[in-house]
Amino acid sequence: MTLYTVYEPPGEARDLQDQADKLAFIKEGFSWPALFVPGLWLLYQRMWIELIAFLFFFAGTAVGPVRDAAELAFFQSWLPRQEKGRQPVPVSVRAGNADLPAPKTSGEAEGVIGLFPQP
Repeated sequence: MTLYTVYEPPGEARDLQDQADKLAFIKEGFSWPALFVPGLWLLYQRMWIELIAFLFFFAGTAVGPVRDAAELAFFQSWLPRQEKGRQPVPVSVRAGNADLPAPKTSGEAEGVIGLFPQP
């Protein structure tokens, strides 16, 4: 059985015939093409705002057969954009670092256990 939703525009009609002519019957149902190719379906249906929203949300996802592949694909596209607009800031001028010691160079960290240095 097919299900239809009936929409009636607001406002008064001149007569019953005019009111009946303005009713809109919309078929409700499931669309397999919309499930499998949503971008093309939105384009075909001329749903421009929904297509833009779909592309915006889809552009932030990472796709891969396993998590490692998805992470690799994401970072390969994300890291170059982050590095392009980033300017290195010297340690001495960073806010709030006045009381912290300077980072140790290689070979000076013999007293480190895990991530925490010994006091």
